[in-house]
Amino acid sequence: MEAITQLITTAYTAAVHGEVVQAADALDAIGFSVDARQMYGVCCAFAEAGTRAVQLLDPTGFDPAKGEMLALSEVTPGAAAANPQTAWAQRFFVAHANRDPEMTNALYATAIKAGPDQFSESVAALLLVVASLGRAVLESRRTP
Repeated sequence: MEAITQLITTAYTAAVHGEVVQAADALDAIGFSVDARQMYGVCCAFAEAGTRAVQLLDPTGFDPAKGEMLALSEVTPGAAAANPQTAWAQRFFVAHANRDPEMTNALYATAIKAGPDQFSESVAALLLVVASLGRAVLESRRTP
């Protein structure tokens, strides 16, 4: 499991820094090393990195323990329909951030049922979604 943790860290760090090939290679290695149950944990680990990034960007933001919830709104009408993998990734991330395991499990099951290609694209989209939040954290620390 330690090797998987290292691959998760490598994939996330590479994605945050825009090293697409390295991120994709790490994601491929993860995919070949885990079963479906473990991949759910990988998705949760990615989503947790995004949750932490949101908390760093806005420390006074939402707090699920107080009943507060994170929400994303569709900026471009129809964007979710045009890119269902990204929509799935955003929904999974939000459900995880809101500590909603029933929803994350349901979303994960939906992604699995979509087939291997769509599933892989959905997991990759999740990595990109949370990496964009990680990049925002880095940018916020560079800008006074």
